[in-house]
Amino acid sequence: MEQYNLRKYIIEKAFDKSKNSGYHSLLLDHLIDTIRTAAAENPDLASFYFSGGFEDHPYFIKTDNFAIGLSVLPEDEKKLRVIKKHPHQVEIIVVVRGSILVDIRQTDKWKREILEQGNYFLINRDLFHR
Repeated sequence: MEQYNLRKYIIEKAFDKSKNSGYHSLLLDHLIDTIRTAAAENPDLASFYFSGGFEDHPYFIKTDNFAIGLSVLPEDEKKLRVIKKHPHQVEIIVVVRGSILVDIRQTDKWKREILEQGNYFLINRDLFHR
């Protein structure tokens, strides 16, 4: 429950920053900057999910059909190195800032994709990736 409440606080803090800047909606840059600041003290806060199977905070959309997450790098790098797959969800990686390497396992070989700012990549259900 502590992580849940911390994520709620981070989202609300980023929203306040956006409102104080004259916006009525949450700016992605404000959210990323607020997550990065929090993750400097607690690396577990470097990634947020906004939809999926497990509720991450009160602004979460509960569904097994897809997941929407936000990972701030390099703070979340350790988690991204873990090999994983999602049996019920398609994952889309969108690079907002910087670049990222994505490895996808196809049959017995790994294929590497280099994604730059503005690129996106779709990972189908049940594919191992890191």
